[in-house]
Amino acid sequence: MKILSLIDGPLDDFLFGQLDSPEISYQKVDYPGPYTTGEVLFDVNFWESLCGYEVDVILIPLRSSDLSYCHDRMNKQHKAEEFSTGAWSMTSAAVVAVLLDDSLDDAVRAAQLDFDGIIAEPFYREHLRQILHCSIKRNQRRGGVERRYHRLQQMFRQVNQDRRRLRSKVDLLCQDLVHSNADLTGTLHEMRRLYDFQNELTGEYDMRYMLYKALRIIREQWKESNAMIYLDGSGEIEAHITGSWCDDQCDLSELEDILQEEYISRVLTTGEALVDPMHSVSGRISAEQRRVISGMAVMAIPIKFEKELLGVLVLYRSREITSRGDELKAIQSYLPPLARAILAVQKVRRFLMH
Repeated sequence: MKILSLIDGPLDDFLFGQLDSPEISYQKVDYPGPYTTGEVLFDVNFWESLCGYEVDVILIPLRSSDLSYCHDRMNKQHKAEEFSTGAWSMTSAAVVAVLLDDSLDDAVRAAQLDFDGIIAEPFYREHLRQILHCSIKRNQRRGGVERRYHRLQQMFRQVNQDRRRLRSKVDLLCQDLVHSNADLTGTLHEMRRLYDFQNELTGEYDMRYMLYKALRIIREQWKESNAMIYLDGSGEIEAHITGSWCDDQCDLSELEDILQEEYISRVLTTGEALVDPMHSVSGRISAEQRRVISGMAVMAIPIKFEKELLGVLVLYRSREITSRGDELKAIQSYLPPLARAILAVQKVRRFLMH
């Protein structure tokens, strides 16, 4: 058994004589500076320095004044909700309090401080050894409890981390589910809208009437717009719907000539959509014609069935109206059913002509 003693004076010599035996190693260490024993009990640096000694037991002397100091400090920590044990709990050795004053109150207060053992007068050799052996066993049990508690803390910490990770994954799944449900709902609405559009055009055999029905629905996708459809087969504008704004700006026949020359001809050549203001006005129109279309936002989109170009859809409106980024996509979704309706009417016409 290795013992480290903080006791000074005759008592230390007496205890050394009582414990002197071949199986017991006894070592003495002094207090740091002018501190009292009560203050040393809470001095972390001092107890950290003792961790360097490989001992089984540490004997620390306590007077009534030291126990009163410790008791008052513990009470203050309780009131401030900052309670913690003394710094001596950080050492792996068993800490045994040696009471220097013969007082029952001191024994009670020492027990409340949760030392591994308490030695009080009278000091008998056999009692001392039994107390030291019991204190070592108690410290070992306490160490086992602390290790289990530490492992339990780690387990709870790991469980909490896993729960947070799982919660994050569940949140992501829920967000994905919400977004997927919103996308599905939007897709179903889009399919229903296109189905109603195609249903409106199905069965019509009059080309102009069918195209006017289509334009009335399509122009609603571009706020306050005017719309026209040019068919490549006929070589002319088959349908044109305007609003009050356009009627006040210019002559419709002149406007149709400008749009056909500047926009429709380009789309027929390239087969690609032409969206203002991403184009540059060519030199094929006059300065007066440029002035007519300068205040307009124009969108010219090819009408195709598979790779066959059937015509051009032209939408235009005042440039002052704010545009949305999804308008072109919404308009293009109407073109496949419109292309099928145009082909159906053309087939009916060819059948009736024969």
